[in-house]
Amino acid sequence: MSSSLIDTYSLSSIETNSLLLSHVRTIVKFYIWPLLVVFGLTGNCVSIIILTRRRLIRTSTNNYLTILAGFDSCYLIFTLLLNFGSHPKFVHYSFTQTFLYILRPLADFSSNTATWLIVCFTLERTLAVAKPIYAKRTCSVRRSRHLICTLLIICFLITLPRFFEKSLAHKNYNNAIISNLTELNNLSKQHKFFPDIHRLYLVFICIVIIWIPLLLVCICNSILIWYVHRSRHFDNDLQAKNVYGPYHNSSGSINKLEHSKNNEHKSQLTLSSSLKNRHTFHLRRHCRSVIQKRRVTIILIFCLFVALLLWTPQSLSLTYETL
Repeated sequence: MSSSLIDTYSLSSIETNSLLLSHVRTIVKFYIWPLLVVFGLTGNCVSIIILTRRRLIRTSTNNYLTILAGFDSCYLIFTLLLNFGSHPKFVHYSFTQTFLYILRPLADFSSNTATWLIVCFTLERTLAVAKPIYAKRTCSVRRSRHLICTLLIICFLITLPRFFEKSLAHKNYNNAIISNLTELNNLSKQHKFFPDIHRLYLVFICIVIIWIPLLLVCICNSILIWYVHRSRHFDNDLQAKNVYGPYHNSSGSINKLEHSKNNEHKSQLTLSSSLKNRHTFHLRRHCRSVIQKRRVTIILIFCLFVALLLWTPQSLSLTYETL
């Protein structure tokens, strides 16, 4: 009798957990996710409007960010449609099944492309911070556009097998056509090699789309943090030497000339003061440029850190499901 009570209790707990999981998924998919989509689309639209201005679009990083905002918007829209297409009220329609059959690979294509676009502009920003002269020579707008086109082709070829993972089966019941998405593993049991190929493909996706970009972003983020920390101390020391050292020495030499030669070198004094003012102006402008670049890098580090926090759990989950 005790064993039957234990079995009954375990079954009830399993049912409770499954019911709770179903409620949580419903809340996330149909209430929270639409709000996130609206927020994300608004931010992406504002980013595209700002980045596509004539003066800003001439930089390679802004080209990456513009395309990234576009593919991120596509991914948000596709996942929103997939969530509503999986609702019990719509899942039985033939049009819904056809719609889901097309949208799932497109959502994966958008996600894969956005992932590698993040890696590309992170690598470019790291190169600009670590090797600014080399980055200025190599990271041009033309090369960035060629790289984006190449990346789109590669990601499309990687995602192309997704269109053949499932088959759209049409069945006729009482003069009503019902469409179902069926796994090709079940339809191709006579081909024993197909599940092995599919598993290898999933492992390939796990490595190329998940772990390689994750490791590259982690490495680049660490390099950016180190360079920002080092440049801050270096610029403080350089500014202190340029402001207090040379100006103090030059003023001392000028005072000696005034005491020794009186009014003979007033023109030289005027020239030296103008050179000093010009040097001060260039130094201040350089400091503003360095501070602005550092702020952009710090914002990028923060965004990458947030992306890593959101990226890592999903990577672990997908890796566990694959293996």
